[in-house]
Amino acid sequence: MPLAIFVLPVCVVVILFVLSGLLFSRLETLHPEKYQELGSPSFRGVKSKGFAPIIATLQFIVRREHRPLNDRYLANVSDAMLVCFVVYIALFAYVFFVVSAQHGWRNAA
Repeated sequence: MPLAIFVLPVCVVVILFVLSGLLFSRLETLHPEKYQELGSPSFRGVKSKGFAPIIATLQFIVRREHRPLNDRYLANVSDAMLVCFVVYIALFAYVFFVVSAQHGWRNAA
């Protein structure tokens, strides 16, 4: 199996982290009401805030809640994150099925 199949998801995760940082920064500085509504998401707050801000941010991206904010930059970052999520899920599913096919997990039952 080509190494790229395993390297690509890692690259997508790195891109998602960069885009998340841009999204958090933009929301915090230009849209503080929405940032507070999302639970002030950040990379540092998982222990103290739990996963609620992360889930709220994912809903913000998937539901495309950036539209009423009329911020083109925020829209571009949100849309890029949505594309990255779709690519990551597709790559994960592909790797899962390739590995399962190679090991015969489909016919195990």
